[in-house]
Amino acid sequence: MRLLAIFITAFLYITFCPAGAEVTLTPQGRLAIGSNITLEWRHNPAWQPIVIQGHPVLRNNTATLSGQCRFNGKLGADAEFSLTGIAENQWMYHATLYGIGATQHIYAEIKLPADNPTDVEVNGKVYHLTERKQQNDILTWSPVQKNNSMRIEADDGVYTISGDFSAAISDLRGATGENFYSITIYVPESSQEKRFDMNVNIRREPVQIQPIDISQAANMGFADLHRRYDDGRDGHVVVPADGAGGQLAYFNSGERGFVVRRFSERSILSVEIRAVFDADEELRRRAV
Repeated sequence: MRLLAIFITAFLYITFCPAGAEVTLTPQGRLAIGSNITLEWRHNPAWQPIVIQGHPVLRNNTATLSGQCRFNGKLGADAEFSLTGIAENQWMYHATLYGIGATQHIYAEIKLPADNPTDVEVNGKVYHLTERKQQNDILTWSPVQKNNSMRIEADDGVYTISGDFSAAISDLRGATGENFYSITIYVPESSQEKRFDMNVNIRREPVQIQPIDISQAANMGFADLHRRYDDGRDGHVVVPADGAGGQLAYFNSGERGFVVRRFSERSILSVEIRAVFDADEELRRRAV
């Protein structure tokens, strides 16, 4: 008699892109990357975001936005942004910013919620951004490099930003109390004119869903004749015929869900395991 059967199917979520998930230039000069990543420019020493009032103009697959931002103390910046779709899932982003007043530096920043664990890869090295609080400076920025690359796992795919820049990663929970990780992107100053240029290519790896049925390999029954439920040994157990001490009362027939885990491998984002319990109803009643 079949006492209990467990059928397990694992689904590997390689990536899934919902409708509308793309890279866009937004009003106020921010760059929206996918569904949950936003790049914005900031001014030093004003320590504020550079906000351009206006709406992007779209011509021939290129969105442009320009304007001026002012802070207290005669500080500010003139900005010119453009975003061009050059192929499916691929964009070219250009930004030119001119510092006004005592500008020390202008840099770009991406903030990622600390309660949404992800991986960021910079120049081939992976940094795990977990829910657990980390040291303030996870990656200290280095001089601007040529042909740098940064990969970010997002909710709707994996995005790669490549170009001439240097990146730093910080845990803001220790420095400012914000529940975010900060990715700071530095670009060089051009000709000491307080001019900062960024030219990067952004590529999205579309997500695919590929279910893999491992039920034949994972299926098991409580039918090991060399074990008893109460012998304190590992392995399968035999439930006595009268059901005494049996645990089948805890199992209800039907589909059950298990924990969804996030893996750090490049292409596998998560694994969902579901099981179907098919217990003999008469024996389950005895076990109650």
